[in-house]
Amino acid sequence: MSQERSTPSADKWTTNPVDTDTTSRIPGKDGVSSASDTFGSVKASLARDLNPTTAAGHYAEQHGLAVFPCNRDKKPATPQGFKDATKNPTVFERQFKGGCIVAVATGETSEVLVLDVDMPGGDESLKELEAQNGSLPATVTATTPRGGRHYYFRMPVGKDLRCSVGKIADKIDIRANGGYVLAPPGKTKSGGYEWVTDRSPDEASFAEPPEWLVDLIEKSDSTAPSEYDSPGGETIAEGSRNSTLASLAGSMRRRGMSPEAIEAALLAENKTRCLPPLEAVEVRQIASSVARYAPGQQASTPPLVFEPFPVEVLPEPVKGFVVEGAKAIGCDTSYIALPMLTAMAAAIGNSRRIELKKGWTEPAILWTAIVGDSGTMKSPAFELALGPVRRRQSQAMADHDANNTEYLAKKDFYDADKANRRKRGGEGPQPDAPEAPIAVRYVADDLTIEALAGLLSNQPRGLLVARDELAGWFNSFDRYSQASGGDAARWLELHAGRSLMVDRKTGDKPTLFVPRAAVSIAGGIQPGVLRRALSPQYRESGMAARLLFASPPHLPKRWTEEEVDPNKTAAMERLFDRLYELDFEANERGDLEPRIASLSYRAKPVWIEFYNNHANEQAAMTGELSAAWSKLEGYAARLALVIHYAVWAVKDSALGGDDPRIVEESSVVAGIKLAEWFKHEARRIYGDLHANEADRSQKQLMDHIRSLGGTCTVRELHRSVRSKATAAEIEEELNVLVKSGHGDWKSQPPGESGGRPTRRFVLQESEAEKVFNEVGCDDIQPSDLDSDSRCDGRQ
Repeated sequence: MSQERSTPSADKWTTNPVDTDTTSRIPGKDGVSSASDTFGSVKASLARDLNPTTAAGHYAEQHGLAVFPCNRDKKPATPQGFKDATKNPTVFERQFKGGCIVAVATGETSEVLVLDVDMPGGDESLKELEAQNGSLPATVTATTPRGGRHYYFRMPVGKDLRCSVGKIADKIDIRANGGYVLAPPGKTKSGGYEWVTDRSPDEASFAEPPEWLVDLIEKSDSTAPSEYDSPGGETIAEGSRNSTLASLAGSMRRRGMSPEAIEAALLAENKTRCLPPLEAVEVRQIASSVARYAPGQQASTPPLVFEPFPVEVLPEPVKGFVVEGAKAIGCDTSYIALPMLTAMAAAIGNSRRIELKKGWTEPAILWTAIVGDSGTMKSPAFELALGPVRRRQSQAMADHDANNTEYLAKKDFYDADKANRRKRGGEGPQPDAPEAPIAVRYVADDLTIEALAGLLSNQPRGLLVARDELAGWFNSFDRYSQASGGDAARWLELHAGRSLMVDRKTGDKPTLFVPRAAVSIAGGIQPGVLRRALSPQYRESGMAARLLFASPPHLPKRWTEEEVDPNKTAAMERLFDRLYELDFEANERGDLEPRIASLSYRAKPVWIEFYNNHANEQAAMTGELSAAWSKLEGYAARLALVIHYAVWAVKDSALGGDDPRIVEESSVVAGIKLAEWFKHEARRIYGDLHANEADRSQKQLMDHIRSLGGTCTVRELHRSVRSKATAAEIEEELNVLVKSGHGDWKSQPPGESGGRPTRRFVLQESEAEKVFNEVGCDDIQPSDLDSDSRCDGRQ
């Protein structure tokens, strides 16, 4: 349907009536201005003047747009994505922290329809549409990072218009119900969003879309699918792409599909249904994650997919160092971020604690573990992250060697003088013996509890235990302990920074006492080793709950010329120098105590909301996840403390000012975001652990049934196993084998003595199954089975 081209009327403009003068616009065809003519000058004043929080409030309150935050990778920063969009200022003020970008939910939610013109090529497609149908009216317009345009129109009343990609024309997308767009002043990895000159919401009205555009959108909803639509399914919008593809992959894996087939299917689904499609590498990561589950395995929920580490919450230069390091090494950012955060926590150590309320403080202690197979670049990433601490330790040992050389010279002189005095009968004053220097320790690796106590007694700040392979740490728990579990129990207490007392049989001090044992732990571990190390004993004791895990999918190695900027490395070393300079408080006895950092009045309600929501989640949990949630609660505060002083170390490094004792809202928000990410990883890790345990349990059960001849009744199996399981529980385990395709129930007729038919489980591909299949379920007799497979016909 065509429409006459016309100049926009004055009532299309609100706050700037002078704008009706068409001289401020670039002329279109026939001297008439059109929306597409705005491919030209850009006005950045609004983008420059507003930060994300201010912009969100402005768009919501002044223009009725529902907003929510996105990260710089364009992914929603809230759990439900565009479904979390709001016009409530008390909500979005809390959401827009940590460098988030403003996103506007399109469609009926904000009553706006957005025409998205992608570049290159979209401008030509738009010109063809206008030549055929008429010009678009001038309306609110923004430029995108790649030179495209977002044209904002009013959502037509009573029309259920949906998002689409490339259906209207090539490189022309529609953002309507179920979609969203990023808005100025957003800055992504590709560039920034800005309002076109005189076309910001403050200078222009949201025009009604032309009838021909609405007709095209409606027709596209009912026409044949484009290359982005699947014949068998609806479009998958941003915010649900990962979870939907993971669910599809889980279904395919349960049907026995191979990892290669799953990957190919997901890549096809991604291309035809996801709006816009995910990067191919991300789709492959989803397929790889799901492929770790055994074929045919049933699950109540689809396997969780790895979510990228939220690097956006890290302050500079930490963020840049982590991102550049990951690119240079070819690893996931979490490989560097976790040991880096742990090292920063160890640098703060006992010098600071965060107070959540009177009587509740949390120390700067983190225990982190990177889970990855050998060859996934864990070690290079680990060493890059710990570089500032390693260099500091090397300098400390060099200083110690120099001090020790000086000490030995003084001791030689003292010993010689002492011998001469003895010859002279001890005449004259006796000089004091020189004291042996104590090496300053920042990092340690192979430690028993006794050795650790010896080091901590001379290091009031605490220590970083860094193990490239944490298997050695697990194995050291009871290396010299007579009672199993002794050292492990002591380590559990260290997580809270409590006191440590060790009685020794040898040494100058028979008893070592550390009032506050601050030990942060960082390391890597292979998945198989983790499963063995985190035995049910350690999971039940809470050892697993104290570890923050990251288990990213394996990335294929690719050569890269990327390197870490030396300036960022130097900046990280300065940051660590500042953290290690944080001093202590001395009490009336002269003992060193932590200085307390409190929550600001803005940070406190954010913490309270997190605490209550977190508590509600934990109330619905049991067992290991509940234990992990109990520790993640405190970890949110600990991470906030680390982020807070990292920010301080950078901002104050040149000024040398007093350190702030007030933890700001932004640091608390960052700590909560990190804790939420670790929650997701905890679910994935425990899910994998249980999946593997289920596989082993299933295999053991199948092996036992094979020993019975490949077939059994519930009663026979119940009698033959040493288990406290009831007959009903055993029957349910057999039902699981049936559902996963490992066996089937067969009905065996009664014998010559009569009675009822016998319900037997028959293992797939067993000799018993072959007999059942050859003879037939209705004609099977006990004599048809070999001697090891016979039974008495009773249940």
